[in-house]
Amino acid sequence: MCSTCTRSILEVNLMKLLNSKATAQRLVQLIDSHDNISFAVAWAKISRYSKSNAVIHAMKASKDKIRKSVIGTDFQSTDWRVLDWFSENKAEVQVMKVKKAKINSVFHPKIYLFWTDGRWDLLIGSANLTGGGMKTNTELVLHVSSDDCENDKLFRRAEKEINEYWIESDPITGSWLYWYKKENLKSENEKSHPNSTSPPADTQVPNILHMKWPEFLLLIQLKDPSGYALKARLDLLSMARKIFQRYESYGQKSFYKMKDSERKALAGTIRVGRDEFEGVDIGSFGYTDRGEFPGLIKNNSKNVSRALSCIPLEGEVEKRNYMDYIQEIVQGSVATLMG
Repeated sequence: MCSTCTRSILEVNLMKLLNSKATAQRLVQLIDSHDNISFAVAWAKISRYSKSNAVIHAMKASKDKIRKSVIGTDFQSTDWRVLDWFSENKAEVQVMKVKKAKINSVFHPKIYLFWTDGRWDLLIGSANLTGGGMKTNTELVLHVSSDDCENDKLFRRAEKEINEYWIESDPITGSWLYWYKKENLKSENEKSHPNSTSPPADTQVPNILHMKWPEFLLLIQLKDPSGYALKARLDLLSMARKIFQRYESYGQKSFYKMKDSERKALAGTIRVGRDEFEGVDIGSFGYTDRGEFPGLIKNNSKNVSRALSCIPLEGEVEKRNYMDYIQEIVQGSVATLMG
């Protein structure tokens, strides 16, 4: 047998194939033994498997070792708590937002890279940074190290791939995390209660119409101690005013003259904003993507545009402004029903 063939067989024999539990054990060992950690995964979770996902706990203990790393957020499957922890502790971790993905494409790598001086280890396979991927699922991961290779070409290729993911990804900002938390919790609730369409019976909604300003302000601070929610709403209002001012010269047709992406974002009939609304939580005041309203926005109803023109962009919004707005909406609805 030729020496090249013999070397190839030996390299394969030195490499290791790991199941989910062995992968977790090996990752914990490598996190402890190396100076640098870099990874890219489709999803990361800890809430459901907090006692068994030892890998994330090991990463938390070695957060200063983490270099450019990326976590995907498709289907809101990554636990928001993991992202919040990395962000709060200023770990070098970013997110691949859904909007960055190509149509019909999912960010789906599972690659873990470790290095210290000239020594390195690479794990690549099917296991995500989740409790399932690290314990309960049927997974298969290939472990290759610098001892298995004549040079560092494989290490450089893996490093290059992660760097490219890093360039495409985004930092974990407070306003985005606030939006993602809502979507993640909503997704978890739908999975736990697939047939539920109503809030729990014991849900209490405060009557803010009868509150005095200090009481209302205190409620906001209690509900949103970080200030993320308030900032998200203010950012959305600032963007909305900017867009409306751009079309102000059209008068009652201002909303009608806007681009589809602008109208849909302002109306809350889409979940992810584009163009100027990219990164803005367009659902800060709720979404309106159910019922007949999305159709009015999609078909660019002039009645909606006329109604919105009743609300001034500057100064106080008085009751008469609101009543004029309602009258336009009602007249538009009647006209639509009558054909």
